[in-house]
Amino acid sequence: MTGFCSDPHFVGHFAGPHHPERPDRIRAIHKAVRAAGMIDSPDPFPEFAIDLGPLDGRGIKLRELQPIPADEHWLTTVHTQQHVDFVKHVCAVGGGVLDQGDTRVGPESCELALLGLGAVLRCCDAVVGGEVRRAFAAIRPPGHHAEPDRPMGFCLFSNIAIAARYLQQRHGYEAGCGSGEGFTLNIPMTPGADDADYLAAFDSLVLPVLDAFRPEALLVSAGFDAHHADPLAQIQLTEECYERMTRLLVGVANNHCDGRVISALEGGYNLRALGRSVVRHLIGLAIPE
Repeated sequence: MTGFCSDPHFVGHFAGPHHPERPDRIRAIHKAVRAAGMIDSPDPFPEFAIDLGPLDGRGIKLRELQPIPADEHWLTTVHTQQHVDFVKHVCAVGGGVLDQGDTRVGPESCELALLGLGAVLRCCDAVVGGEVRRAFAAIRPPGHHAEPDRPMGFCLFSNIAIAARYLQQRHGYEAGCGSGEGFTLNIPMTPGADDADYLAAFDSLVLPVLDAFRPEALLVSAGFDAHHADPLAQIQLTEECYERMTRLLVGVANNHCDGRVISALEGGYNLRALGRSVVRHLIGLAIPE
């Protein structure tokens, strides 16, 4: 079974009027998973209206996981204490701009960032403990652009990087050694790249590297702003490609780590495309079991 971990309170993070990383992102995802029949609990946002088009969850039912805020000490496994204190201070005085650019917070943002991290760590525990096979955390604010010593690109704290430390320290997973320690594979994509480009990169680069590494778990920063309808990224992916890429990652996980995949929401700013793409991502996580 696949887990789904979220909380209606994530709409409380307010990055400013007309900001693309807006509360309706969470509302659209909650609406989409219910429209697809993947979750039976009441919609926490019944007043929110959006045309998502027809959605088919293919009979998949998700197990809802309830998050609790992460202990603050997990932040400093990746970030400096100065960085953590800075974000806390700006939120405490009512919010503001963190990076002289587009990373804004409100008074609740730090608290909700800890809840978001807690959702990702809850997914880690559920997957490692066998409660679910794979899990997705629908959270905000996002985390993948955050640096160890500063916020950046709408992101406060790097949830997936912290989750890696959590798996190492709480669950005893490998840290990498020798040439594998700190190894990063970057695959730049040019504007206009499409499904074929991404799937070719998976076949030629991503999958061989993962097979050689033989991970104990896969952690995914699940950004959906590469969708062709997204206003920011200038990439041309379809919803089908998100499912296909997810299935490829699940195949690696099934081969090497008993199917363990933990995924967390990052970007995606066209609400219809976001909701529909998340459904396809969840289908990819759930099939094949």
